[in-house]
Amino acid sequence: MDTALYHIVYSIHQAARPELLVTPDEALDPPSKGEVESRFAGLSPEQLRELMEDYDTERDKLGELDLLEEYDRICELVEASAVE
Repeated sequence: MDTALYHIVYSIHQAARPELLVTPDEALDPPSKGEVESRFAGLSPEQLRELMEDYDTERDKLGELDLLEEYDRICELVEASAVE
């Protein structure tokens, strides 16, 4: 496999850090405005609004891709390559 998604999943698997994996469905749930405000306390209200819009845009684009089946298959390939 030579896709970015495969390399990310493979790297996380090799690092034995499965808690870093986020499924496409989980990624569709962006942080709340309060979470973003606490993470980026120095942002102006305008920057915060723009960041929240970016999260919404990325969520919409990710949802359109419908990657869950591909993600599951890539996870299977990574697991299979680990046993070889």
